[in-house]
Amino acid sequence: MAIVKSYFIENASVGMKTEFANARSFDLPMDVNQRYCVFKTFVDKKVVYCCWSSGRIENNHPKLTAVGSAALEALCELPNTDKKTLIFQEIKAGKTPVKSKVRKALKKAPRNASICFVGDFDKTLDGNMIPALNVVGVTEL
Repeated sequence: MAIVKSYFIENASVGMKTEFANARSFDLPMDVNQRYCVFKTFVDKKVVYCCWSSGRIENNHPKLTAVGSAALEALCELPNTDKKTLIFQEIKAGKTPVKSKVRKALKKAPRNASICFVGDFDKTLDGNMIPALNVVGVTEL
């Protein structure tokens, strides 16, 4: 079994337009430092970058919430990622454990790929992703 360790990327950021729109939508003060669920994940010795984006896959196209779109934007703005490989992986609660689904996607992804995990992170998946990714700390890129 592969060893998986993830680090929350503290300085993952979005453009000012997105930050402003989210601040207005959620009635946040403009000086709040917005954070998104973006991670640097080690799968054995391979590095994969990933984010959690609330939403769903519909007709093979991601339909993301505003915050989910912002997390995807932050993922795509990271340096060091393979800009050619962006994988959308829908995660749903079911018979197969979430951890198994996440680990399978991580193992299949090529080195330096970006994976956008799409799902209902506010409800059915709440509390499942930190153990699935084995988040052990914080880093900056």
